[in-house]
Amino acid sequence: MFNILLVAIGGSIGASLRFFAYLVFKTYLFPNYFFLSTLFVNIVGSFLIGFFIMMMETKNLSSEFIKYFLIIGVLGSFTTFSTFSLESVDMLLSKKFLQ
Repeated sequence: MFNILLVAIGGSIGASLRFFAYLVFKTYLFPNYFFLSTLFVNIVGSFLIGFFIMMMETKNLSSEFIKYFLIIGVLGSFTTFSTFSLESVDMLLSKKFLQ
């Protein structure tokens, strides 16, 4: 039961961070290329997932916290494929085929 709570709290943090990254990219960095936020979070999130998996194997850290809160909760919510799908359909509907 505690693991479910870790995933839920981590998931809410990851989803909020993802939305924040989207807003920063759309508003300040690349207003016409909002899909770059998805690329950014997926690259950063995938790197961090690999990093934390390595930390679980090599260090004496709490693997339950890292696995459920950080990897599945925060980073799993941060790097979702559904956002990629949504942005792809949105670009098709906006006739932005080359992007």
